[in-house]
Amino acid sequence: MKIAGSNTLSGNVMTINATVLPFSDFSNVNIYIVVMEKITHDNHMSNGETSFEHVMMKMVPDAAGVNTNLVDRIPFTINQVVDLTGTNIEEFTDLIVGIFVQDKSSKQVLQSAYSVENAQYNTEARLSNI
Repeated sequence: MKIAGSNTLSGNVMTINATVLPFSDFSNVNIYIVVMEKITHDNHMSNGETSFEHVMMKMVPDAAGVNTNLVDRIPFTINQVVDLTGTNIEEFTDLIVGIFVQDKSSKQVLQSAYSVENAQYNTEARLSNI
């Protein structure tokens, strides 16, 4: 499968679009979207660590993800708008969005990708994607 994602940020509100294009049938999978801060410095404790990478700030739409069945070559799209106020984000310019598909039964991650900030995707299909 192929995953394409885009996200935009306006103040504390993020718009996320994620499309999964499967190249086979996959039943009972969860699609997870994770808003992360690339690196944080102000959350350190007494163990000596002073910075942390890829810190999860918000699961979108929530920690349960989106449960679905994926059908061969039928795109599955998720569009979400999320308010990130109150998430303890240190720098809103330091965010990244991860998207992954997990088999619900085996817990195996089938595919993952990062979203592209302010991306504009072409809708033209190409054989090279298949």
